[in-house]
Amino acid sequence: LDRREQEFDAEALINHPNPMLAFEGLSDVMREAGIRKIKPAAEFIEDKLTEGPVVVFAHHKEVVHTLKDTIKTKASVITGETNAKYREDIIRKFQSGEHDLFIGNIAACSEGVDLSRADTVIFVETTWQTSALEQASSRVENINKINNAAIYMPLTWQSTQLEDWNKHIQVNLTAPFVLSQEFARQLQPGTQG
Repeated sequence: LDRREQEFDAEALINHPNPMLAFEGLSDVMREAGIRKIKPAAEFIEDKLTEGPVVVFAHHKEVVHTLKDTIKTKASVITGETNAKYREDIIRKFQSGEHDLFIGNIAACSEGVDLSRADTVIFVETTWQTSALEQASSRVENINKINNAAIYMPLTWQSTQLEDWNKHIQVNLTAPFVLSQEFARQLQPGTQG
């Protein structure tokens, strides 16, 4: 565990109305964890792209942009900095099949974005607001779809992120996301990327 992560209490994170304010430095720890996941996440995403279009979400814009630069596939990308007049065209490129990959910031894409062409959603980073995650993952839903989306949330092995999600799942008795154990093994201690 990162020394700073040991200072965070999982239950306090879940119960605090604004976890990002609950612990000074949490945002930095989460961003750094997202950056460490980029290389294995890019490989996982490229593998999933062989099965069809993929939607990827991250919390920090730095992670979104670094993923875009790391993955070889052309991608439609939206963050909070994306000008509103370009968003519709970016989404159209994904929905029309011009791009098979969409990478978005969770907050910027959690509402009013139709990404229903995809059946796969990957959260490279998460937020402690599960409602935002549920909203973002619902971007791929469509009343005419037969299959449910496959939702992946790769978590860093032996981290506060994994510990906190385990507690969250226990508290809420629900697990709306598929956790990839293969991906988690790639992120065991000492693994770079």
